[in-house]
Amino acid sequence: MLMVTGTVRLMDGDATAFAADLDSLASAARRRPGNLFFSVEVHDGDVAGFRVVELWRDQPSLSGHLAARDTADFIKRWGKKMIADIRKYDVVNQRMLIDRQD
Repeated sequence: MLMVTGTVRLMDGDATAFAADLDSLASAARRRPGNLFFSVEVHDGDVAGFRVVELWRDQPSLSGHLAARDTADFIKRWGKKMIADIRKYDVVNQRMLIDRQD
């Protein structure tokens, strides 16, 4: 499993339009094969800053998302107007947060 997480900040442009496009991209990503979770939220009350958290079954699933037409269109439209610090992590040794001892 892969986790993708980080922040995106709009530096130039209409924050309302950016948020709507980002929300649309998130909705499409949730329907993609191999997507386990996709969340976008306003980061620390900053209307131009967003936190992204994604879980993907495997690299081919994530690669399919990154190669999708709507993802490419989003990057083409907003790429030069935003700063993104998004990282990919391999998820290993997954377990419950709190171990129950009954």
